[in-house]
Amino acid sequence: MREDGWNSVSLTAAYWQLAGVLAGFAFVALASYLITGPGGSVATRSRADRSGAARSLFSTFAALVLVAVLYALLTGEPDGSPRANLGVLVTGVPFGLAIITMFYSLTQMAAARGLYDLARTGRFLVVFIGPVVVFSRLNNGVFVVSRGTSSPWPPYRTGWVLLVLVAVLSFICAALGRRFPRWRFGETISAHACLVTGVLAAGIAAYLAAKPASYNLSEGALHATVALMAVVMVGFSVAAASAISAELSRARSAVTSGQMHLFDVA
Repeated sequence: MREDGWNSVSLTAAYWQLAGVLAGFAFVALASYLITGPGGSVATRSRADRSGAARSLFSTFAALVLVAVLYALLTGEPDGSPRANLGVLVTGVPFGLAIITMFYSLTQMAAARGLYDLARTGRFLVVFIGPVVVFSRLNNGVFVVSRGTSSPWPPYRTGWVLLVLVAVLSFICAALGRRFPRWRFGETISAHACLVTGVLAAGIAAYLAAKPASYNLSEGALHATVALMAVVMVGFSVAAASAISAELSRARSAVTSGQMHLFDVA
């Protein structure tokens, strides 16, 4: 790490390569899903289609491609400049959500096939562990971006307080399980959050490109940014918990009514 921040060139180079590799995995998973289908009985295939696995995989693939491009562009920034550090932070939001959404897609497919133990494990990872880890990493970015501020309460300290709140709320969402209330737009938000934030990050990146390399947000704007990132993570946890809960309930209802055959040949 440099005295004025992290080594942004090396970091963004590593990130765009990782995003490209993950985009390849998402593409293969999506292509395989579209070619072979969810398998199983007609009822199983219908539920798997409703689970939105194809939508979330497509959004993940598109978001990761966009993130890879944004990180690749950041490799041309002056190393450790405030504008570069800010760009890394902004792009980290869709990058983190895209990784979580990959596991969300697998969890939804597992629930649709009646693999309840796997789906419950995936729910805990997607709803609780993922958002907490991603937000903690984003707050590390806030620390780098806000270095040099003379305030007794810098933005990253707000981030640590919000991290506790994100962890508590996300844990509650994960712990409620199938008892979690159904949200009408839960599946849509969970599937497309990474792509929407990716498009927004691209727009912000275009705005930052027109600013000097020394450009940085004000301290108040950084406080608002870290608060907004916390809202995004909690919102994703709520939406994912609702979507996975709904899918598990649909699968169990089908088992009870005799519509699902767990031992069908895929």
